[in-house]
Amino acid sequence: MQDVQDLNHITTLCTVPVGARRFITATTISIEFVRDVSKFDLRTGATQKVLTHSFDPVLGSDWSFDGGLYAYAQQTTCFPAPPCTISLHLVSQGTDRILTTVDLARSPGRADIAVEFSPDGQFLAFGAPGSGNAGEQAPVQVRRLDGSLVFSSAGTGHLTWAGVRPKLYFQADGSVESWEPGKGLTRLPQRAWLFPHRSTDGAWLAYVTSDISTVRLIDTWTGKDIAIGPSGGSRSVGWISATVLVYRKEVQCVASGTRSSSGINCGANAGVECPYQGALCSRTVAYNIADGRESDWNQWTFGSWPRGTP
Repeated sequence: MQDVQDLNHITTLCTVPVGARRFITATTISIEFVRDVSKFDLRTGATQKVLTHSFDPVLGSDWSFDGGLYAYAQQTTCFPAPPCTISLHLVSQGTDRILTTVDLARSPGRADIAVEFSPDGQFLAFGAPGSGNAGEQAPVQVRRLDGSLVFSSAGTGHLTWAGVRPKLYFQADGSVESWEPGKGLTRLPQRAWLFPHRSTDGAWLAYVTSDISTVRLIDTWTGKDIAIGPSGGSRSVGWISATVLVYRKEVQCVASGTRSSSGINCGANAGVECPYQGALCSRTVAYNIADGRESDWNQWTFGSWPRGTP
């Protein structure tokens, strides 16, 4: 675990157990290892097991902001071939209950599924490539913590909560829309997006364009949408603070003077080797929206505090 408040002077604070995935609170992290889900207290070093689930794959999960609830989506049927189903679970005080089971239109990957508590703790959003357009089989659902359905829509699992007054931003059928409790739907100018992630304060949304070519930012205050760089076909986008976004950027590799059997090295931060000088490759950068500067980022990030999109 590292202190990254100053990107020029990153400090390692401690090591954490294998399976550490994300922060739950400022002093607790989630340990997810094989079938077990546990809490790890950073102050005491104590571990508390929360759940042991079945061997079916878990494709999305989240913790409530107070750490009292854990939600996860588990693929339940998809063998030997589709159709598949996926169930949304909510774990509270040792009880694991299924809120809904959705028939999927196709076999999903982790990027196709979203499970996310609203920052105010009142709602749970669920996104999956479902086969219906509304109701219990809808691809986009919002539920109260008692399991009751309060909103549903056609769309995909590419969604997140954002904004100072949290709204659910999601890919609907043919457009990007937002849903706000008590106010309803608003259609955004964007037609399509992938992998939306909110900043830790909810003021910004980062996303990848539907052709996986460009990383863009939306100011949730003004609606302004700006491109910050080519994504290099990458799906890796995430925030480490309210103003610093980490993503993989497409660059032209340049000879570094170090050759290997497979060609010119593209740089240690790229994680790949360049087959020839000038070829396109990717490197990970930290982009600071406060000043528009970016720097190399060679940390493998699972989660940060304060929390953004899981």
